[in-house]
Amino acid sequence: MILGVVRTRTLWLLAPDHLMPALITVILSLTVVALLLESIENPALRSATKDNSEYRSFTSEQRSGFWARTCFTWLATTFWLGHKKIISVEDLPALDTKLRSQTLGRELALGWEHCECQESPKI
Repeated sequence: MILGVVRTRTLWLLAPDHLMPALITVILSLTVVALLLESIENPALRSATKDNSEYRSFTSEQRSGFWARTCFTWLATTFWLGHKKIISVEDLPALDTKLRSQTLGRELALGWEHCECQESPKI
């Protein structure tokens, strides 16, 4: 993004009368808007759940925005707790429902049933 700003400035200085600097400026602006929208906490979950208690049932990872997931800031409380004491399984944050072993096991079983593979060669 920083290099995009520098490139846009340079294009405006080199050719202010051409279409290219304006086009690059629009692209840079849209990129900034997309970045800002991605950094906001996941609004789809909040709108999908009108009851606040149901919203809290989502894990902190599911509620996190792009930057929180990128920088793992949703794990900061777990790291802080681990610094203060020895953590146990109960101290760990809830797991995303899509990553639970029951869900993944079901998907694996369905995929295995639909597989039309020949027997694997014996090594």
